[in-house]
Amino acid sequence: RMSTGDGDVLLNDYVKQWMKIETLEKHVEMKKILKAGLKLKHVVSLYELVEDRVADLLIDCVDPQYKRDMPVDIHDELMNACEFEDTGGRLGKIPAAAFAKALKRFALRMLSVKPVDENLNLNLYLSQMNFWSDVSEEIVEDNFPENLLVAHSHSAYCAIKAKMDKIRSKQQSMASSNKRPLMKTHTSVKAKKAQKQKFNQA
Repeated sequence: RMSTGDGDVLLNDYVKQWMKIETLEKHVEMKKILKAGLKLKHVVSLYELVEDRVADLLIDCVDPQYKRDMPVDIHDELMNACEFEDTGGRLGKIPAAAFAKALKRFALRMLSVKPVDENLNLNLYLSQMNFWSDVSEEIVEDNFPENLLVAHSHSAYCAIKAKMDKIRSKQQSMASSNKRPLMKTHTSVKAKKAQKQKFNQA
């Protein structure tokens, strides 16, 4: 991926910078895409969306040496590095969703392509910001678990995802329980109105 500094540039104009547009326009389907008014940022977003969906599946298929269980102290270090609640960044930690996504991208772009020494510290790779979305380099640098190894890639992802799922399930349960009394009250009011009408008719 190459940066033009302007995600709003039309895809058609961007392609013109690199090759003669007539070459691509010979292909009917490609011509439709170029004339559709797509911008470069749309293409990048689509690429990242597809990449993340592929990574969702691939993360569980990495080689066994990248699925080593984390010791308790490293697990705790990882949990403390993550921000699981939406606090708008007030905690100054790495958003859990961003950390999980970075681990998936690492598995897809690195672990599935070539052998990586599992005993290396994971921050040697994940200090590269192209693995991250919506998080600053400073936040990653200040919070990334120092003792997390490449070997822990899969277990780290699973630990983060498990806690995210647990919190999401709890929030959904609370939201559901908060709605029930309102529904009962609404039903009760309707029932009382019906009884009153019936009484008046009598």
